[in-house]
Amino acid sequence: MDDDVSPRSRIILAAIETIADRTIGGTRMREIAKRAGLGLGHVHYYFSSQSDLLLAVLDHIWDIFAEERDGRLENSDLEESRRYGVFFDQQRRILEDRADLLAVRLDYSVQGTSDKIIEAKIQGGYAEWRARIAEQIEKGVLSAETLRIAPDLCIAIMEGAVLQYFNEPESMDVEAYFRVAKEMVAAHLSPPR
Repeated sequence: MDDDVSPRSRIILAAIETIADRTIGGTRMREIAKRAGLGLGHVHYYFSSQSDLLLAVLDHIWDIFAEERDGRLENSDLEESRRYGVFFDQQRRILEDRADLLAVRLDYSVQGTSDKIIEAKIQGGYAEWRARIAEQIEKGVLSAETLRIAPDLCIAIMEGAVLQYFNEPESMDVEAYFRVAKEMVAAHLSPPR
């Protein structure tokens, strides 16, 4: 663990590693403290309970995704009607470079089925994701139903890649999957000729 990182950040990063290795159910504060190179008292100083820490981890993951995505959207020279492709590109990059973050987020989705607070955080993250995708879709040429459903379908395609990758990584061509996915969405969302 990098000593230049604040203790709070070290704890969050250690928690991500621990959850990726052991799932949320197998995560213990003592192990997180050890991975962070801190005493258990330090962890409890920053996070009074494991629930507080778990919520901070989920917020951190959503923030990582949002910051990277928003930075790409701001700097994108794509024509406006194709900017939703940034989301597909981001999911591919995260899957290739930081699959641990996606595994942890999926574990939170499962945990959310029995924890209402986590469920609300997961739902909020997906709502923001859908809203940001919707902002990138050209509005003038599509039906209201398509505009309402398209972000859900985009997310389903992206999350489908994650599930398939975790179950059969050797049989999945991640780059081709996302390229074809973007082509399919572009064909559906393009103005009629």
